[in-house]
Amino acid sequence: MMKNSLKMGISIGGPTIIMVFVVLCLTTLGTLSLVTAKADFKLTQKTVESTAAYYAADSQGQLFLAEVDSALNHENAADLIAKLPDTEVIQNKDATLAVSCSIKINEAKSLLIELTTAGADKASEDAYGITSWKVINTTVWDYEDYEIEFQDNLPTEE
Repeated sequence: MMKNSLKMGISIGGPTIIMVFVVLCLTTLGTLSLVTAKADFKLTQKTVESTAAYYAADSQGQLFLAEVDSALNHENAADLIAKLPDTEVIQNKDATLAVSCSIKINEAKSLLIELTTAGADKASEDAYGITSWKVINTTVWDYEDYEIEFQDNLPTEE
């Protein structure tokens, strides 16, 4: 008599492949999430530093305006303003002053403040007007450092 025996084996092929695939996908997604989070953190830090530097320069600009306002109450206003750091004063024909000041934000940027003062009527409420209050680049981009040379020559038949 022949024995009919039924063997039950554990099939590990299909579920194992699926499990390995799921682990690889989760590892890849976790790594990508970590890299993205680190890049976002670095960008946030740069933004914080840049914003803090701008507002520090802006605060110095407000102090500059207060010093100009104080100097305009004196007889020799042009001389007093010209003594302020990083300041240029140009006296116009109509007795007005063109004042510009550059306040360093970082290695590549400065805050440029330009004012025009009122004429002989220094007792007016608006002793000066702000012509410009802007961030300017102080460095020049050197394109040659980042130049890419292409070999666009087509082969010629001889």
